[in-house]
Amino acid sequence: MLEVVFGESAAGALLFAGVAARRDIALLPLALGFGDISDGLDGRASALRSLMSCFPEIAGEVVDTNMRNAREGLGRLIRRAKAGGSVRIWTSASPDDACGACWVAHALERAGAETEI
Repeated sequence: MLEVVFGESAAGALLFAGVAARRDIALLPLALGFGDISDGLDGRASALRSLMSCFPEIAGEVVDTNMRNAREGLGRLIRRAKAGGSVRIWTSASPDDACGACWVAHALERAGAETEI
């Protein structure tokens, strides 16, 4: 089972609780509750830079790290879904999680993966 989460805290909680190993977590820390989410993964770097602009000394490093984690997580998610593997999306009422669930569903649909919600 691949566990999909939208923030480092959720990923850490799954690891701490023993629910999943690091290799079984797809981390998508894209702040999907902020800005236009229709641009796909590439458009999120711009949104993250805008969001982090109030912290210029660390913005570049945070954006690079989040985008690297998201690319790895999304790749793992799409490969698993296309192979017919199980995927669980951890979500909540937070904007990042709610928008993230919609964003992932669209990404899976575009990739041609079979989905059930």
